[in-house]
Amino acid sequence: MAKAPPLRPLLAAALLVVAAASPSPSPSSEAVPAAAVHGANRSGSCYSRFFAFGDSLIDTGNFISYSTAPGPVARSPYGETFFHRPTGRWSDGRLIVDFIVERLGFPYWTPFLGGKTAEDFRYGANFAVASGTALNQLLFRKKHLNVEGITPYFLGVQIGWFKKVLAMLGSTDHGMQASTQSFV
Repeated sequence: MAKAPPLRPLLAAALLVVAAASPSPSPSSEAVPAAAVHGANRSGSCYSRFFAFGDSLIDTGNFISYSTAPGPVARSPYGETFFHRPTGRWSDGRLIVDFIVERLGFPYWTPFLGGKTAEDFRYGANFAVASGTALNQLLFRKKHLNVEGITPYFLGVQIGWFKKVLAMLGSTDHGMQASTQSFV
């Protein structure tokens, strides 16, 4: 059995910083993938990218990408208010993380399962998956709890995805230095 990762680095990696004094970018009715924005973030923030871990509260599209039966999140009214189409967000518009990255001057996060290249993760990534848990499903099974409907993408898996993105970013010319500045 694999040893559980230490709690402090997991908590540190999951922390988001909100810069309340940063100017708010003009709203757009379309999602802007991270790869489509050129130049540094517009807010003047000292951070070059942000990462998110969690469940449906901040999932921007991973659940809809992996699930063979994504359910209602793949249909209206999800996404109707802001994006005018389902995006995989468990909301009819934006999530709190969308407002945070907007306020910081960043494009909307690329869901990890929707990205393929380092450019897709230039400004960070979202690893959150609806029904994601902090603990492995094996723990629930050992306690004879029903895991039906719980995604296998618990926090440990999301941290593994994070490491892949860091390695991908580290393979770019400036990526190694930038990836070490990504921790908040």
